[in-house]
Amino acid sequence: NSSVSGRAGGFVQNQCIGNDPEGDPLTYRIESGPGQINPTTGLWTWYSCTRDTGTFTVTAEIYETAGCGSGPFASFTVHLAPKDTADLNCDGVADVFDLLAQIEYIFNGVALPPCP
Repeated sequence: NSSVSGRAGGFVQNQCIGNDPEGDPLTYRIESGPGQINPTTGLWTWYSCTRDTGTFTVTAEIYETAGCGSGPFASFTVHLAPKDTADLNCDGVADVFDLLAQIEYIFNGVALPPCP
């Protein structure tokens, strides 16, 4: 698909499909963007954080496994809507630690690091 949608803090996936005219095995690699890709199957997955909202572009390189790794690229967009939660520290739970992170930001200007 050229576009996938989901909610921040959730799981999204997309299938990258390559075709080699000689039927040689292909390898998939993330060139840019979030998530990870199975190098053999081309299945892209991302467990996003609740702060990951908006539109993201993922570009994957597809090349012959026995080749040198300079193949065509496939791109798609990911649209993540906000999730109704206060999980600010990306631990999967809205709890007192999220409140402490918010207090730290308000009083000390210490921003939360980006989600892994």
